[in-house]
Amino acid sequence: MIQIISKCKSYLYTILITALVTSGVYTYILNKSTNKDATKIAVLNSKITELNNSIKDQTAKNRILQAKVDQATTSVTNAHQVTIIADNHLHNTQSVVVITPVKEVQDVKDAIAKNYNDNTVGFDGTRFNIIQPTTINLTNDAIQWKVNGPILITKLAATEEDLKATQNENAANQTLVTTQTDLNNGLTNFNKLLTETNNNKDKQINLYEKDLKVQSMNGKIKFVLGIGIGGGGYWIYDHYIKK
Repeated sequence: MIQIISKCKSYLYTILITALVTSGVYTYILNKSTNKDATKIAVLNSKITELNNSIKDQTAKNRILQAKVDQATTSVTNAHQVTIIADNHLHNTQSVVVITPVKEVQDVKDAIAKNYNDNTVGFDGTRFNIIQPTTINLTNDAIQWKVNGPILITKLAATEEDLKATQNENAANQTLVTTQTDLNNGLTNFNKLLTETNNNKDKQINLYEKDLKVQSMNGKIKFVLGIGIGGGGYWIYDHYIKK
């Protein structure tokens, strides 16, 4: 009887030791896997925090860029209105006659001969001698130039005004294009950061799910081992001790 009890104890010890070792090995393996996942999760948390901060910074930058775009758009609109006014002013001014100036006596004679068909002009060293019809025509033309002079000056001023307005509008348009490009780049970067953040969150969720499976497996192993130990002890008791 003593030998049977001793033999039963030996069986029980063997079962217990085997169960404890097996459980310990599986627990160690599973816990090691969980610890690795915890490290990965911590790294992902750090990365997600960094990305969230980057998203906040990019959002702030995008607000500034949007304000610049709005301001540039307003500048373009205002510049365009100024251009329209300048264009209307330019188009409403009278057309001018361009007069080529003469410098020498012969230039005067040639010009009168060409424009008034009068080859009789003389010059005594001080005065021109011009016949009456030609003098009348010259006088009329002088009056016309007197009138056209102010018109020409006004036309030139309007042209310069229109040119300046157009240049300002072009500059405003270029500023708008630049700021809009910066904003588009900012929005693209924001979407990229958001996508990367969501990807990291998905990885983190996968690791959490994996750990839950590991913990579930660990519990099942311990449960099975517990049943095995209990069943083995009962079998020994039933076959040896009870008899």
